[in-house]
Amino acid sequence: KADLGDAPDSSNHHGLKNPAYPSVAGQFPTVWEGTTVSGPYHANAFQIWLGDKVTSEKDADLTPDMDGVTNILDNGADANAADKDGADDGWLNRRSATFPDCDFERLKVRIRKNPSFQRDQMYLNVYFDGNRNGQWGERKLCREDPENPEKNEYGHEWIVQNFVVNTAAITDFIDIDVPTVLIYNERKDADAWVRFMLSEGPVQPLAPFEHDGRGPQHPASWELGETEDYLYQPPTEEAKPDLGDAPDSTNHHGLENPAYPSVPGRFPTVWEGSAPSGPMHADPYVAWLGKEVSSEKDADLMPDADGVTNILDNGADKDASNKDRFDDGWLNLKQTRFIHCEETTLKVRVSKKATPTAGKLFLNVYFDGDRSGDWGQRKICEQTDNPTAAAYAHEWIVQNYVIPVPAGATSLDVVVPTMKVLNEHPKLPAWVRFTLSEAPVVALAPF
Repeated sequence: KADLGDAPDSSNHHGLKNPAYPSVAGQFPTVWEGTTVSGPYHANAFQIWLGDKVTSEKDADLTPDMDGVTNILDNGADANAADKDGADDGWLNRRSATFPDCDFERLKVRIRKNPSFQRDQMYLNVYFDGNRNGQWGERKLCREDPENPEKNEYGHEWIVQNFVVNTAAITDFIDIDVPTVLIYNERKDADAWVRFMLSEGPVQPLAPFEHDGRGPQHPASWELGETEDYLYQPPTEEAKPDLGDAPDSTNHHGLENPAYPSVPGRFPTVWEGSAPSGPMHADPYVAWLGKEVSSEKDADLMPDADGVTNILDNGADKDASNKDRFDDGWLNLKQTRFIHCEETTLKVRVSKKATPTAGKLFLNVYFDGDRSGDWGQRKICEQTDNPTAAAYAHEWIVQNYVIPVPAGATSLDVVVPTMKVLNEHPKLPAWVRFTLSEAPVVALAPF
């Protein structure tokens, strides 16, 4: 009646390298007997389990197995075999979960129990292979507090840590919503192995800070529960557009959308409707600024992947703007100083997925230097006898800066020089736009 996991484990009875991913050996603790680190073994899985079904096996790589095939390795006949448990069905939102890096996720899980089950609580632990190295247990620094390291925030592969399940409340089955801790996921577009482990006792952190999905060391075991392993495949992003979120009073709702107190926003943000159109990127999931990107129908219309429109809250709030969740490409925002008639540098992150060939992208940046609620002005910094040689300060501060990109998936941090910056009110907030595109923009008359 025992249940075990089915994630790849190269420390098996057959001496076979069991790959987790191409060229990466699986080192997940799955096999129970005969290994240095035992996988979880649930001696009586038919008292309480994950999902609607559960099947039993002698060990993860040995027959007999209730499914007719071993969980991994096909009893030694297939070095590549894994994920063969026929009853892994407890994770309900595996098709829609996204596991954002250094952020949280909510997992929907079904737990079912036998009427004879008597315990009041069980523990759920979940593991996610965030760096795709074939094992669980790592963490990464997400947000650093240099003055107080104890407040540093980490992303984890042990993403659900001893979540208490109130089994007394279950009559037959229950679907529960399980929050994660901050997640470590450095490759959001790649497959990853995930483990759900339901047990009667909590697991203990391993030195110095994480747990790696193991069970009690053989011959000890869990008495109850089940382990389910999944090769998670990220949901395919549909080609949906991305737009900006600067205030735009030429919107679908006829609302004056302020840029600053008493100054209406006239930034071109809304795409459809009144001219001029804001930039619309039809497929932002090919190349984008920062680590993440979200999509929307238009800047002021639903649907929006963030749950709220970029501006105007779908017409409910005339003051709303700056609501795009993933404006994270400007890396030195807090350190940048825009001094009137001087140049500066911007640090920008550009990400892209794999494409057939290398290429180039174009970056343009705009700064509302006169706080007029639009971009595009320039002013003379130094008067000369020759107007054509005059030194100008600009609001279009980065003009078609070329960023070469390779064919493979990548994330580049680029230091970008600006033109001389127009900034007449250095102590006041100002709207800034970064636009990344596959083609250069064309200057408007007269400059």
